[in-house]
Amino acid sequence: MNVFHMAVEGQPLPLAALMAAPKRRLRHATERNRVKRLMREAYRLNRHALRDVCAEAGVQVALAFVHIGKADPDHRAVTESMRNALARLAELYQPAIDKKRNDGIE
Repeated sequence: MNVFHMAVEGQPLPLAALMAAPKRRLRHATERNRVKRLMREAYRLNRHALRDVCAEAGVQVALAFVHIGKADPDHRAVTESMRNALARLAELYQPAIDKKRNDGIE
């Protein structure tokens, strides 16, 4: 799964997500819809850590998750991939919180 992210302004929520499953990789619409449904469910179950980090940092982030595998994945694989991606993003935005805390102290 590829993940693209961009900090944005003027967004009411800390996170906005887009799920994509390219037609080039998954020919049938039912396969693409199933993959996107699995990705949405995995995101819904695991977004809390990144949402909390972004809310505390005061950062709004737009996310795009793109399925890159050729095979039709199972729920466990998608959930694990999503969990890893969201953990990496939370680590990436963690310095913004640290900077905000340090600016408030000094």
